[in-house]
Amino acid sequence: VTIEEYLKRFSAKQFRMFCLMHKYNKDVEYSERAMDEVLQIEKKLKEFAATIDSLQREELKGYATNEERQIKKWGEKELSLWKQYENSKTKINASLQNDFQTEEVVRELVNLIYQVNLYIKVKNEGTPEQRSRLVVELLVDVKHYVERLMRDFGVTIKEVEASGGDKKWENVVDSVVNFRRDIRNSVLKSKTISKEDKKLVLNQCDVLRDVLKSEGIGVTLEDKGSESFWKS
Repeated sequence: VTIEEYLKRFSAKQFRMFCLMHKYNKDVEYSERAMDEVLQIEKKLKEFAATIDSLQREELKGYATNEERQIKKWGEKELSLWKQYENSKTKINASLQNDFQTEEVVRELVNLIYQVNLYIKVKNEGTPEQRSRLVVELLVDVKHYVERLMRDFGVTIKEVEASGGDKKWENVVDSVVNFRRDIRNSVLKSKTISKEDKKLVLNQCDVLRDVLKSEGIGVTLEDKGSESFWKS
């Protein structure tokens, strides 16, 4: 497969990722299996960044609407994640110093993302109090590390950096998601609305969720209890 043929099917960024998964001084053999792995890793990186952005957005929103920001205490899960984070950085530095083993670096980043996702999952499945103790600052620090390292390799996780236009777009999505959340919660709590009317309104909420997720918009919306979160 020539590079010209390759770029007809895949992006330049995906090609760079493909190269990172091979030793720089060895012959590279193209295979569909190798490209499937590249696409899966790219997806994991994007979803990881989007998830942390969503959590950070909700955290900042909480600071704006509630009392002053409080520093959250770290528990065992936070300390465990931090140790895993530090351990990953040590392994990555060792891999780079050992003849620039980029494949090992990428695989360690994927492992680190898995640990972060596991931490978020455990927190979200806990009580409301446990969910509120999720330390977003630690997750943001991990995200910045992953983004910086990949950027040094020539791979950007986000297509564009945040700009004024992006912030306006985020504000619009926030407004739509919050409006839908309020309608949905009001209907679910109501004792006067008939079951048929409740079903009709909730179905329309699902329709709006699906519209937001459509290819032209690309916003994934998740309902967790009485709260709604989105990521793009």
